[in-house]
Amino acid sequence: MSSAPFARDPDLARLLDDGYDVTIVAGHVLVKHIPYVTAAGSVEYGFLTYPVTVAGDAILPQCAHEIWFGGAHPHRASGTPLSMASANPRTVTNGIDAAFMLSSKPQPEGAYPDQYTKVTAYVRILSHEALAVDPTVTATPGGSWAEVDDDSPFVYRDTATSRAGLAALTARFHAHRVAIVGLGGTGSYILDQVAKTPVAEIVLIDGDHFENHSAFRAPGAATFDELRAHPLKVDYYRDHYSAMHRGITAHGAFLDEDNLDLLSGVSFAFLASDDATMKPPVIAWLEAR
Repeated sequence: MSSAPFARDPDLARLLDDGYDVTIVAGHVLVKHIPYVTAAGSVEYGFLTYPVTVAGDAILPQCAHEIWFGGAHPHRASGTPLSMASANPRTVTNGIDAAFMLSSKPQPEGAYPDQYTKVTAYVRILSHEALAVDPTVTATPGGSWAEVDDDSPFVYRDTATSRAGLAALTARFHAHRVAIVGLGGTGSYILDQVAKTPVAEIVLIDGDHFENHSAFRAPGAATFDELRAHPLKVDYYRDHYSAMHRGITAHGAFLDEDNLDLLSGVSFAFLASDDATMKPPVIAWLEAR
């Protein structure tokens, strides 16, 4: 089952934005990378899981307070076993088995109001003991949600937008096809920003090669081996930014009257080339469309 549609669930979205490693598999929420203390007094990482009821692509509200834990029997930092953990195995799917059920009812309600509160409550209990042994451990490694909606242009989840509350504003970029003509000291920085918006496609147009001086005018840092390979700018930037954004196409050519069709279908074009002679026909072509 793909996890991606459930990223819209508000409780899971909060966990993801906090940096938890969350996915859904075989009808279970799975929260990985949870630090706990073993019987030997060392800190290891396990996972929390619980079954969910799904209606379409929505997770129905959860009421049960129990949760299952994958790992060895969790202990306190003092060496005594956590009494809330009982041997009650649960198979999530092939290769994923939780050996213990954890039960800690919140008082006075007796139930957790939502999934976020439930998960974080159990994480606090387990990680509190682990932090007493090793203060560097964390249950929120961040950047762990790699699966995204099928219609998203991003390779991994955009938590910056949700954390800043900019979903409605960011949605205005959807379906746009943006061209960047010229990838020098201006166009490369335009690309760096555009690649972090959910535009459907980014079209790169430039006939120059990426050379030493280019590296000193570009965002990030090129390696010596990359410079030695002497790539076209469009290929260099496509390869770098494809790690984050899908739908980047590269055209290693200088734009002029003979290849204006490269701009066909674009909804916005940044002209960042220093070739003044080509701009009037390009601008006329764009204005006509």
